[in-house]
Amino acid sequence: MKVTQKFILYVGTYTHAISHVPQSKGGGIHQFQLNQVSGELTALGVTQGIENPSFVAIDHQQKYLYASTEKEPPVTGTVTAYAIDSASGALTELNTQSSVGRTTAYVSISATDGYLFVANYMAQPSIAMLPIIQDGHLASASDNHQHTETPNGTVPSRQDSSHAHSIIPSPNNRFVLVCDLGLDKIMVYQLDEENERLIPQTEQHFDAQAGSGPRHIAFHPTQDIVYLANELNSTVAVLTFDPSSGQLSLSQTITTLPASYADGNWVSDIHTSDDGRFVYVANRGHNSIAIYAVDQHSGELTLIGHESTDGNTPRSFVIDPSGQFLLVGNQDSHNIISFKINTTTGLLKKVATTECPTPVCLKMIRLDS
Repeated sequence: MKVTQKFILYVGTYTHAISHVPQSKGGGIHQFQLNQVSGELTALGVTQGIENPSFVAIDHQQKYLYASTEKEPPVTGTVTAYAIDSASGALTELNTQSSVGRTTAYVSISATDGYLFVANYMAQPSIAMLPIIQDGHLASASDNHQHTETPNGTVPSRQDSSHAHSIIPSPNNRFVLVCDLGLDKIMVYQLDEENERLIPQTEQHFDAQAGSGPRHIAFHPTQDIVYLANELNSTVAVLTFDPSSGQLSLSQTITTLPASYADGNWVSDIHTSDDGRFVYVANRGHNSIAIYAVDQHSGELTLIGHESTDGNTPRSFVIDPSGQFLLVGNQDSHNIISFKINTTTGLLKKVATTECPTPVCLKMIRLDS
């Protein structure tokens, strides 16, 4: 019997205006199906009833989706759990829990699918950990931490205090890494699943360049390498990672921009190809995807090109499960651009444009039927 595959794209959007996104037009969590030949998207529907689901995460079994709500202070954020229909990809709400902090910016899931991690940009606390219980439901936070270090950044408007922007477990599930844009640091925590807590590894914290603004990271799929996207100075830092201690060490720093570009730019998302041969980074301002070739021995990067995102403010992008397409959400152009990936060179070619209101987070799964 032939197995039929569906590639389902989930898009978190802003449904209500906030200070940094005044033109918010999203309806909730938008769903599309990817044509695996043409790269075109077909709209499937919108899961409504959630305000500003600006970031989503999907468990490793592709059974549950978790969406954070980004609300401005003094309102505390939330995270909502959904069950994913195994045939259609449709979402059914399960429950909602507090993210404990404000302006929730990122959620991720442990390798065991046992815990959800939350980064709160406006802190109080900076991060939290929520157990995932039976049938995908969320329990209330079992642990949280406030980053209290004194900021030493050079961008006072963005670096006045802790601003946790992402939180990601290591592939071996022993550590959790937190990019704190406000402090110019990657905070390292040991994951203690048995006691449902995160243990700060203070000596392992990584000090990024002052004013760089660490935003997102991507682990190399086979090497002990972390790629750090620095929002404020438009660079990628290549870091070696010790999986036994959590220690990070700087190997290389490389720009995300052409030498000729001198206007404002703010890096957003970063991903590696599944084979580890290429790294892609989104530039907001230059409105491009920077494309890097990866040295297979050192993990260091060579900039090989830029591809226009054909829109404004590329906030998020995703590589489809087959590795054939890269899809970019242009937040302020209200569209998603599909690119065909040349798997030999890593370069991109635009193949389709799809309207989508205020896309800010793209995640994709493959369903077999």
